[in-house]
Amino acid sequence: MTPPINQPYIVPFIWGLIILWSWAGWGGSLARALALDTPDAPAGWGLQAAVGAAGFIAVGGLLNCLRLCFAPVLIAMVVAGCCVHLFQLLVARRSATVGKLSWKARACWIAGPTLLAIYRYASSVNWRHEWNWWDDLIAYVPFPFRMLQTGTLIEPFGLRRVFSFGGQSFLYALDIAVCPEWSIHLIDMGLATLIMAGLVYSLIRPRTHRDYFSAGLLAVLVLAFVEPRGNKSSVQTGAMMLMALIAILQILLSGGDTLRARLGAALVVAATCTLRVIFIPAAFGAVAFFYLARMKWPRESSIAWRACGVRTAQVAILAILLLLPWSITLYESSGTFIYPFMRGNVRPQPEWLLGQMGLAGALAWTMMNLLRLSYLVLPALLATYRPLRAGALAPYVAAIVTSIVVSAGNSELTFSDIQRFIYPMLFASLIATLALFLARPPSPRAWRIAAIIPVVLLSINILGLFPDRFFACFYMQLPQVKLTRSPGDLPAWAEARRMQASIPAGQPILAIVDFPYMLDDGRNQIFNIDTPGAVSPPPGMPFFQGPLALERYLKTLGIHYIAAVNFDRSLLYYNRNYWLQKLAHPEPYWEGLAPLELDMMKNVDALAARHGLYYSDGNLRVIRLN
Repeated sequence: MTPPINQPYIVPFIWGLIILWSWAGWGGSLARALALDTPDAPAGWGLQAAVGAAGFIAVGGLLNCLRLCFAPVLIAMVVAGCCVHLFQLLVARRSATVGKLSWKARACWIAGPTLLAIYRYASSVNWRHEWNWWDDLIAYVPFPFRMLQTGTLIEPFGLRRVFSFGGQSFLYALDIAVCPEWSIHLIDMGLATLIMAGLVYSLIRPRTHRDYFSAGLLAVLVLAFVEPRGNKSSVQTGAMMLMALIAILQILLSGGDTLRARLGAALVVAATCTLRVIFIPAAFGAVAFFYLARMKWPRESSIAWRACGVRTAQVAILAILLLLPWSITLYESSGTFIYPFMRGNVRPQPEWLLGQMGLAGALAWTMMNLLRLSYLVLPALLATYRPLRAGALAPYVAAIVTSIVVSAGNSELTFSDIQRFIYPMLFASLIATLALFLARPPSPRAWRIAAIIPVVLLSINILGLFPDRFFACFYMQLPQVKLTRSPGDLPAWAEARRMQASIPAGQPILAIVDFPYMLDDGRNQIFNIDTPGAVSPPPGMPFFQGPLALERYLKTLGIHYIAAVNFDRSLLYYNRNYWLQKLAHPEPYWEGLAPLELDMMKNVDALAARHGLYYSDGNLRVIRLN
């Protein structure tokens, strides 16, 4: 696969909207089949699109497991979804008006949020900020390319591969199947945020002027809120899926707790788990806490504990079955069905990376972080309102438990890391709680007080936390709507392909280069190292044993070619001077990682001196192990 590099802005802009249209099409059919969309209680396009995305992820698991995740297959899925959506619109027989308002009145109420949604999406298509050379260019961007080139995602040396089943990478592959990698943000920053705004309307189901005002206010909060982001891992997509799960829990709460509806909940739970491993306790926990609360609230329709246990087990088992294809692919790639319960290819060396904090320390650390995130946590008090307790409070509890679990599992996380990890859970719960409260307030005064909260939250977020990023998004981005190119410039693509052409087709390659996504995994199997010493196939890559030990290890894996950047001139991750400076860093993370990086560089250079350079051009070289 040779991806398009230069492309007019309008192409990814339109393709992203086509993907959204397709998700809504397949999601509409799924929602009706799963009893989530009925004439009496329409799901709304937001929930339909979220369920459609979850359905895409479920099919993506099967495609990866069967090694069929190629661009033509994904494009056909998207086009078919568009046809389904068009057919649904043609045969729809719903009333032209909803509630007391005419279509003109509704159009006036949604005009503002719609314009902001267009602006948000347009800025995401060509978002130039937050390209993380550490995570993105050596891991998160190559993953969807690997899927499209090989039909699956096999990364036995990838640390970030262990932390994700691959659902987010599959969604990125939908974009990259047609567009260049510079448009990759349109999935998580663009489409996911639009769907979250749509989910607000699905939760409120507006019928009156006050309802439309409430929905519009929350939609503006969702669209203008600046999320903490450090790389291409799932942020808004995770929040979208969790918000969709809350909407489905509301359907279960309102009398639609059927096996089909529980299958819908399981579909969204499984899709959420594929995005990031840290979402697993949040997704399963939200369902467990929901049914735990259903034993008491609402009192007039509470459920016996046996029934709650059976229904929780049903959702869990169905979600695990839907997750199974992704787990099988992860096992083929990294030797684990689910990390950290199975270590797989994760080697003993990175204990400095995954150090244990302990439960007491995790509790203290979590409480401190939640205090700093109090502007997201305090609105949970609204969820104690009796009609909302079962459906709205459970996701908050799950988010807090997840924060404790994540903190206990990694002693090196900073507040910035914790904020990025638990933001999707807290924000999804926050928006859903506000939507449900504003839709059913206990009194007009309570509604007026709650309506002030979105304004306060947005002010804190923009003025106090992310003013520079908000300015970049909403004032500096759109002038860049023009012909554009990838983060790695055009000569880099040509240089990478020339280097690969020097290696016989079919020969596996160990890649230690700045832009591994520029290599064609369909021609040669690419073994990409994103964190030396962290993950490698058994018995593990040797360190501090000299170059010959490394050579013997690679030959046992059938690897006879090493593609490496010049470590003294590397632009990004593999720069030797960068790691020499990290040797003196006081944090255990850098203290543990820097020696491994430098030892790998020393061994590769020694093998180059021993065998000579099979190929050399510019900043790239190839070493053939005779």
